Amino acid sequence: MVGPNFKRPHAAVPTAFLGSATQGTPYVSGDAVDPQWWNSFKDPELTQLETQAVRQNLDLQIATQRLLEAEAQAQMEGAVLYPNLSAVGSYTREAPSKKGVFDALGGGAALPTSTVAPLDIYQYGLQAMYDVDLWGKNRRTVEAAIAAAASSQEARRAALLNVETQVATNYIQLRGTEAVLVITQKNLDSADKLVNLTVERQQAGLTTALDVADARATAAQISSQIPTLIAQRDALIGQIGLLLGQTPQSLPPALLTAAPVPLTPPSVPVGMPADLLRRRPDVREAEANLHQATAEVGVAVAQFFPDLTLTGSV
Repeated sequence: MVGPNFKRPHAAVPTAFLGSATQGTPYVSGDAVDPQWWNSFKDPELTQLETQAVRQNLDLQIATQRLLEAEAQAQMEGAVLYPNLSAVGSYTREAPSKKGVFDALGGGAALPTSTVAPLDIYQYGLQAMYDVDLWGKNRRTVEAAIAAAASSQEARRAALLNVETQVATNYIQLRGTEAVLVITQKNLDSADKLVNLTVERQQAGLTTALDVADARATAAQISSQIPTLIAQRDALIGQIGLLLGQTPQSLPPALLTAAPVPLTPPSVPVGMPADLLRRRPDVREAEANLHQATAEVGVAVAQFFPDLTLTGSV
C-alpha cells in the first residue's frame, strides 16, 4: 500500500506522581480503576444519580448516536473490499393486434383468431464489478473509517466521564452547601440569642448600647449569608437536574433533603502515570484522529495512480 503507516506517538511520562515520595500514606494507588468509581464514596443517593445520568443525559445520548453513525459508516466503507454484484431482470408480454399489421394504413385484413398468440419475453442477467486494490486506496479508506469510529467511541467515553464527574462534583458540593447552610442557621440562632441577652444586660445596666449594636451587626452579617447559600443550593440542584435531563421538581425527593457529605475514599485508584495517560479519552480521541488523517494521506497518494476495475456479466 502507498502512503505512510500509522505509528503511535511516544509520550514521555514520569515514573511516579508528583509528591508521592513525600507522602506517608499515598492517597493514590496503582490499582485497577473501577469503572463505577463513585461507589468508593459509599453513598446510595450518588450511585442512583450516576445510574440515571448515564441512562438519561441528553449530551451522552447525542454522543452515542454519533458513535452508531460512525460505526455504520465504517461498515459501509468496508464493502469496497468485496466485488459489487447486481442482478437484473425484466418480463414483457406482447399480444399482436387481431386486425393485422396493415390496419393502421386503412387496408389491413383481420387475422384469424388462431394465429394471434401472446408473446412472453423474459430477460435476466448477473453483473459483477471488482475494483482491484493495487495501491491500497480502498484499504486506506476502510482504515480511515475505522479510525473515525474509534474517535467517536473515545468522544463518547469523554462525554460519559464528563457527565459522571459533573454529577459527583455537583452532588458533593450540594451536600457541602447544605452542611454550611445548617451551620449558618445554627450560628444565626446563637447570634439572635446573644442579641437578646445583650439587650437584657443593657437594660440591667451591665453593658452599653455599643455592645448591643455589635451583637446585632454580627447577627445581620450571619443572616446575609443564608440567601446566598440557598441560591447556591438551588443552583446545584438545577445543575444536577440538567445532567439527568429532568426538571428540579422531578428529581428524587431524597436529593432535595439535606444529607451528610459523602466520605472521602481512603485512596484513589488511578493506576500508574503512563496508564493514566493512555486511559484519557481526549488523548485516545486525538490519537484516533491522527490515525484517520494518516490513512487519508494514503488515500490521497493512491489517487495519483490508475485504477483497475474488472467487470463481467452473464
